[in-house]
Amino acid sequence: MPLKFDPNDADHIAYMIHKRRPDWNKKGIARVLGELAEAGASLGQATSAAENAALNKKADTPGSIKWPEHMPTANGGKEFKFTTHRYCQVCELPVKHPVETMTQNRDGHWLCKTHSEES
Repeated sequence: MPLKFDPNDADHIAYMIHKRRPDWNKKGIARVLGELAEAGASLGQATSAAENAALNKKADTPGSIKWPEHMPTANGGKEFKFTTHRYCQVCELPVKHPVETMTQNRDGHWLCKTHSEES
């Protein structure tokens, strides 16, 4: 059975991740980890996602911890789904789009449906 975690665990994980990514706000990291806990992620999933995001140079904020590519699979190969939104690399307006509607170009940039169809 996966280990559940609480706000104190989130603070401890946030401290460790902040040591590796000092450009990320510790409270922001803890908030994202708390959101993962509320969504049902296990301690291992949240810790792995935070570590994966911290190692990704393109992940520029703690919110990237929730990106699908950072979330590990759970027991039995079942993927943990956490719906999140991202900004389109091309859109001039600061509008977040559901990640499910976006595509990633070969440079690793996320594009909304409108701009991915143009490329």
